[in-house]
Amino acid sequence: MRSKPCVDPAHLGSPADLSHDVSEVCARLSAALSGDFVQAGTHEFSDPMGARLAGFVQRLIVAGQHASAQARERELELRLAHRVARIGTWRRDLRTNVLSWSDELHVLFGTDPAIFKPTPEGALLKVHPDDRSLVTAAYARVRQNGGSMEYEFRTVGDDGTIYWRVTELHAERDESGACVALRGVVQDVTERKRTLDQIQHLAHFDALTGLVNRSQLGEQLRRQLTVATRRGQKVAIHAVDLDGFKGVNDLHGHAAGDRLLQKLAGRLLQNVREGDTVARLGGDEFIIVQTEAEGAEDARRLADRIVSVLGAPCDLGGVSAAVTASIGIALFPDDVAPGNVEDAATGLLAAADTALCRVKQSPRNGHAFFQPGLDGQQRERRALEQDLRLALARGELSLAYQPQADAGTGKVLGFEALLRWHQPERGIVSPAVFIPVAEATGLIVAIGAWVLRQACIEAACWVVPLRIAVNVSALQIQQDDLPRLVQESLRESGLHPSRLELEVTESVLLADHMTSRDSRPNHVLTSLHRVRAMGVRLAMDDFGTGYSSLASLRAFPFDKIKLDRGFVADLGRNDGADAIIRAVLGLGRGMNLPVIAEGVETTQQADALRKEGCNELQGYLIGRPLPISSYATHTAPSVLHALSSSSSAA
Repeated sequence: MRSKPCVDPAHLGSPADLSHDVSEVCARLSAALSGDFVQAGTHEFSDPMGARLAGFVQRLIVAGQHASAQARERELELRLAHRVARIGTWRRDLRTNVLSWSDELHVLFGTDPAIFKPTPEGALLKVHPDDRSLVTAAYARVRQNGGSMEYEFRTVGDDGTIYWRVTELHAERDESGACVALRGVVQDVTERKRTLDQIQHLAHFDALTGLVNRSQLGEQLRRQLTVATRRGQKVAIHAVDLDGFKGVNDLHGHAAGDRLLQKLAGRLLQNVREGDTVARLGGDEFIIVQTEAEGAEDARRLADRIVSVLGAPCDLGGVSAAVTASIGIALFPDDVAPGNVEDAATGLLAAADTALCRVKQSPRNGHAFFQPGLDGQQRERRALEQDLRLALARGELSLAYQPQADAGTGKVLGFEALLRWHQPERGIVSPAVFIPVAEATGLIVAIGAWVLRQACIEAACWVVPLRIAVNVSALQIQQDDLPRLVQESLRESGLHPSRLELEVTESVLLADHMTSRDSRPNHVLTSLHRVRAMGVRLAMDDFGTGYSSLASLRAFPFDKIKLDRGFVADLGRNDGADAIIRAVLGLGRGMNLPVIAEGVETTQQADALRKEGCNELQGYLIGRPLPISSYATHTAPSVLHALSSSSSAA
């Protein structure tokens, strides 16, 4: 059985028409394949066979138009992505030595495509002179070995501005394996470098005064003591404290106090020798490390000069203020027991601080040397340290809990766990006494781990799932296993991560633990992100106490701000404190971070904080630190009600 032809022969045109139509179909097909969709659709066909062929071509045209539109859209998206990410591309043909740049690369290098024609030699001139050898070496290495490599280099703008770039370089080979071209993807990382440099600076230097901070002081002091030991030289430590600084803050406000600190820091730097170190520990406390000191008399002369220059009045922009200075001095190696550099550095700082305490007990505005034979404070400190080492094993540590309440309703939302120590011979030892010892000796790591685990275990037993806040010490954040410790505490106790809140002091972040001898600047940030990824909340404690608070809030993943009790204590009595509280609360609202005020002791303070929009309150007005059993009405009200009902029935 023969099949019917697809076209009735009676309807076929003349052979000439068909031949002409076939030629037109071929022309349309050729135009479509070349991307000329307008030319491809401009012919009418009279022959049915030509019309069928034209329909086929038309479908090709439609598909081609759709694919072309998609390609253009993808190209536009890619260009936009490159522009946003500040990425450019280039290709250098090694056979012709022709270099081609993408439009975005012209933008990165500030060149006009209509004027600047890139050449390998001209492009190299855009590179910083110190980095040109690095770039040419990278080209040679990839050209010879193949594969790819990434390197970082600088370029110089027409105005002399330095920019940082990262290039990923690839070799392009032909079928024989010969390298025929080099391709590069260039990204501008200037802002990232500037941010990292800023963080690095904050890790080593005090943000307000530009002086060395506490963390970097330890590094430099250990290094200077090592050199002094090798050379047989003396080193003097001057612990400097400003007398009357709080009065300047109270009278003129914190902005004036900050300006005063900056001016006095400048005076300190101007009156020490090159090679000496000036550090700010925080507040109005400074340390001077006087290297190559000839002895006590040399240290005395510097101390006299410092007392004199710090006592001169300062112009604070329309107002004048003056403070005095007290200085405690310790000498190396005279005032420390023989041992390693680490112990010597710790001992010297403690000895200078002990001498400073003796000055402040007198009329002040002077200096004193450490006198180990007349001072029993060092012996008492060592005895306290020994007792503290045994406290955990003997079960002498416990937790007290202070409630945190909603500022509007007064409802208790959770508790902060606070460490307490009852020593049989000493009685109740104040945290203000033993916590600094624990931190200085490293005992705080083991004690802090116990606090975290114990708080999680106790909170997991509460009938009402209130949150529990735990302070994290400086050394705990420095440890690599902080995320593991948090995870194990949650798993062992069964506490849901959302109920745990870690309180981190901002001074810990920027002064103590952004860097250490064996960690990178982003170590703290990495640890906190890992903890937060578990569902644990993070609160910045003691916000606004003189460190780079805004930088901390931007750099670290905080969920809450905790307003320092010092501002709350001055609320209503100091215009500066009132202004800071309003500013912090406004900042919290702007960054969508709730603010909790600690140290609330009066209804007037609570009312003022509510009026300013404070979210939560903590302090004696809400509740004192007590064993959790004292707050059973909040943690297990249903159980108490059941017990009460049973007693009534009986």
